[in-house]
Amino acid sequence: NKLYRRDWFVSCGFRYPTMLYEDVPVTMPVFERADSIDIFSETMYYWFIRDINGDKSITNNRTDIKNFSDRMVAIRSAVEVLKTNIRALQEYEYKVLHMDLAIYLRHFLNVDENYKNILSTEISWALNEFSPISLKSIPNRELKRLQCAARGDWEKLRTFYEEEELA
Repeated sequence: NKLYRRDWFVSCGFRYPTMLYEDVPVTMPVFERADSIDIFSETMYYWFIRDINGDKSITNNRTDIKNFSDRMVAIRSAVEVLKTNIRALQEYEYKVLHMDLAIYLRHFLNVDENYKNILSTEISWALNEFSPISLKSIPNRELKRLQCAARGDWEKLRTFYEEEELA
C-alpha cells in the first residue's frame, strides 16, 4: 500500500477526509507533490478477500447511497488532480468506467429512485467529462450500459445484462 514520511506529509498540509475511499483524494496530490516514489517488488500487503454474498463490510455495500457518493467524491478529486497528466488521467478514466461505475451499476435493480437519480447524474458527468479516447477504450456493451443509466432508461439497461450479471 502506501507509506509516507510523517514530517513531510504534515508539512505539506495533507489530511485525510472523513469519508469512505479517503485515500484517493490524498494519494493523488501526494504523488504529484512527491520528489520521489519508491516501489517495492516484494509483497508487502495482503488483501483479505471475503465472500461477497456474505460480506457486510462498508466498502462492499454497493446499495448504500453514501458508499456511492463517497466513491464519486474520491473519483472527482482524482480526476481534478490528474488533469495535468493526460496519460495517467486516461488510465484512471478507463478504470472508473470499466470498474468503479460498473460495480455500482449492476445493483440498479436493488436501489431506490433517489439512488438511481444520483447514479444517472454521476454517470452522465463521467460520460461528458471523460476523454473520447477513454470512452472508446471500454467494450461497447459497457458503454451502452453507462449511456442507458445516464438517460435513466432502466428498462433498456436491463437488456444489456445477462441475469447472472445482476446483483
